[in-house]
Amino acid sequence: MVFMRQVTELSFDDIQALVDNEEPESVTLEYKREIDTSPGGKKELAKDVSAIANSQGGHLIIGLAEGDHRPMMPERFVDRMLGQQKVEEWLEQVLSSNVQQRVNAIIRPITVPDRSAECVVVIEIPQSPRVPHMVTADGEKRYYVRHNFQTLPAEEYEVRDMFERGRAVRQEVQEYLRKHGYVEPDDDPQFAINKLTGQLGISYWDETRTPVIEPAHTLVSFVACPTMLGEWVDTSSEQFREWLQPTKRLYYPPGLFIPSESSRSTLEGVICTNYSPQDEQSRLCPIREYLVVHRNGYVEYGYGDGTKWEGRRLVNFVKMAGRFWQFLGFVGDLYRYAKLSTSAVILLNLANLEGTHLGMLGDGWRAEMDPFARTLSGDESLERHIQIVRELDIQRFEPDQIEAIVRGVAAKVGNAFGQDKPRCFNCKDGSFPDDRFRACTK
Repeated sequence: MVFMRQVTELSFDDIQALVDNEEPESVTLEYKREIDTSPGGKKELAKDVSAIANSQGGHLIIGLAEGDHRPMMPERFVDRMLGQQKVEEWLEQVLSSNVQQRVNAIIRPITVPDRSAECVVVIEIPQSPRVPHMVTADGEKRYYVRHNFQTLPAEEYEVRDMFERGRAVRQEVQEYLRKHGYVEPDDDPQFAINKLTGQLGISYWDETRTPVIEPAHTLVSFVACPTMLGEWVDTSSEQFREWLQPTKRLYYPPGLFIPSESSRSTLEGVICTNYSPQDEQSRLCPIREYLVVHRNGYVEYGYGDGTKWEGRRLVNFVKMAGRFWQFLGFVGDLYRYAKLSTSAVILLNLANLEGTHLGMLGDGWRAEMDPFARTLSGDESLERHIQIVRELDIQRFEPDQIEAIVRGVAAKVGNAFGQDKPRCFNCKDGSFPDDRFRACTK
């Protein structure tokens, strides 16, 4: 293994260690002396990156001299800026323009000590579930692979093998999602039903201020699944249990995200749950919310919804958007902890929406909002079930990018209820109603 840490955590000391140890080029490691901005140079870059992705994954390091396939410190490193463009932006643009399917590469420029205008660029290229990747530079359409320390055109049998490998990886992920009830909403009447969502319940005060406990009418769940399954997370380790403590990290919007009343190991990983109060008459003690983390990187969070107000069923819109926001923050944190570099499929699932309205809308929805903020949209859901799917690169789990994702997803959910705007982002300054979120998740 070339690096023991994530590429985003590397420093120049790690580069120095490569040189000191004379780490040779291999199937998973390639050195390039400089960045060549010519059309031919762009093509060579596309070939090297796609070949590593088509093979076992690995690293391309730009800025080190090389002799006998071993790294050496050069007199001058790579310029931090290429004209008016940051070097990582230029590289990202070249790769996205000259490789199909897009490679999930993480580009990390590492500044050289005492030379702020120079850097060494480390490109981490995970083994890809999207294989094969084709080089399309200069009108070429060809596949490349790594053999020892060389990038070579793929033979016909290698291309067939890559297509089959990519198909098998995608099918494995689809089957894992199907095992937990997550299929296309129209494919199965048991959409989003599994051992945990089937136990979800809700507790609320009705119009007469009487406490009510009942099975959830609407099921809300969020899922993250790596596009390449593997033993990513040691969920049984003491280190992970310590990391998972709910008070260790807080995610935006403000408030605890990780259920803390009960935590236990399972065959596949770990589950954390919170429970609703017990109904003394029915002895019903449903799950209020749960969080599942599996060793293969699968993460699932769910809670029940569908309380009644003024004779109508509500879906708590602010809670849904806020919890989804926190979920993405947690997933990014988990994958960084696990040093997972592949992309992930993200699902937002809303099951059993018949007869429901949007409730707990953001500030500014109506001037006559009541003290409990249970403002209702006028229309019922136009869908029985909703499933919104996104595939995200790990580096996109950053705060500003998460917000953009949540805004887009919230807008789509609102559309399903006949709304044309993301109603939980309509505070006067266009922000998310933090106080409203805290109030509706207690």
